[in-house]
Amino acid sequence: MNLLFFHLMPYTELPETFREDHPSIWVDIDSRLFDPGRGGAMYNDFLDELEEAAALGFDGVCINEHHSNGYGMMPSPNLMASILAKNTANAAICVMGNSAALYDPPLRVAEEMAMIRLHLGWAFDRGTAARHPHGHLFCVWPEP
Repeated sequence: MNLLFFHLMPYTELPETFREDHPSIWVDIDSRLFDPGRGGAMYNDFLDELEEAAALGFDGVCINEHHSNGYGMMPSPNLMASILAKNTANAAICVMGNSAALYDPPLRVAEEMAMIRLHLGWAFDRGTAARHPHGHLFCVWPEP
């Protein structure tokens, strides 16, 4: 059995009245709630947490892709995986979904993952989110 550490990278400083004042935390979240300075600090904290999980002996650290929502601030898990590849050891890096439909060309997803795998020289696991409804709403090609 493997023990994996997963992180959504949520925006952790929404107002306490968020549920009463806003209809959703999903795609239509008000961008004025986001503080770029705090968001950058959160990314650093989240990466530190993932690196610490690897150092503590988790078999893998997991990240995924989310767009325009408050519970997941990671539009490019490949960027996070590349940072983790440089700063972690002995833990697999698992990208749990990459929306290939958002890339033009989608080959870029495979190339980025190959670069990370080559850099690591060890465990890198990846998944591609195929036909995710929100991913296809913003895809670069029209539906056939």
